[in-house]
Amino acid sequence: MRRIVLIAGLLFIVFIGYGQKSSLPNYHDLVRIVKSGDTTVISQSLGRRDVNLVEDRFEVPLLFYACSEGNEGMVKFLLSKGADPNLPSVYGTAAHWAIEKEHMNIIRILLDHGFNPRTEEMQYWVDRYQSGDSLSPAWMPKLVESLYKHKVDYRNAPYMEFVDPSDPLLLAAAITNDESGDFVLAKELIKDGLNVNLRDKRGLSALHYAILTLNMKAVSLLIDSGADVNLPIYSRKLSELSSNIIFDDNLTPLHFLMYQLKGKSEILETKKGQVLKIIKLLMRAGADVTLKTKHKQQSVLDVAKEIGDKKIVKLLK
Repeated sequence: MRRIVLIAGLLFIVFIGYGQKSSLPNYHDLVRIVKSGDTTVISQSLGRRDVNLVEDRFEVPLLFYACSEGNEGMVKFLLSKGADPNLPSVYGTAAHWAIEKEHMNIIRILLDHGFNPRTEEMQYWVDRYQSGDSLSPAWMPKLVESLYKHKVDYRNAPYMEFVDPSDPLLLAAAITNDESGDFVLAKELIKDGLNVNLRDKRGLSALHYAILTLNMKAVSLLIDSGADVNLPIYSRKLSELSSNIIFDDNLTPLHFLMYQLKGKSEILETKKGQVLKIIKLLMRAGADVTLKTKHKQQSVLDVAKEIGDKKIVKLLK
């Protein structure tokens, strides 16, 4: 009789345990709760679950959704529960999900909780692989091995270029979304070791974006921080997929500036002073005016002559 009671008790415990397990919210339920911003409900729903856990490589940790929503309270809560701000996904890092929605305030929180901006860079993961570190997620070491096998040039490339290209990149976002002109976040990212020459899926570096907006202070900051003033626009994937030669035409930052001016007389009429100062900054830093485009074989001076502005032509000679 005692044995029967014991078995019945065990079956009851198993039944109750199974019922409790099946009633736990699944990944998609948790995502919805995170998006709602209710930290009380997410705290109750998580239980002892690993906050970084995902079921396959195409899912992302909950922190990514909190960053995308720009909810500081939820981001801080998940970080307090062990969310790893340095975990990569095939869609970028949690920081990239924040900057995609221009939530630059979230980057500050991530940095305060150990975020390493170098995780954006493919070189970072290669260095860790070479040093014998165990890389997570499981697809990352396979990616590094594939780059080795096929002898792919990963210099100045974010790791996302080789999985699912996304943009903007951290430094470019910090530059273009800075309203104060002090570039506090950009300076901190650079101080933390971020490669200033990383190029996004369009092949543009932070320096190209600073030139695009004629931001002289940003150009100066990037040059002082080691930006390559002769780094051409280059996108491996877009040059293969698109007929637009800009993605593989050896367009240097000076070329890029000249092409921004070509056919846009209003820029020279209203912002000529900024243009001339940026040209001087680039040339003092070693910009090579003799480099030619790949297809039309045009130097910077050739393009400047087509624009027809005497001051620019004189400055480039």
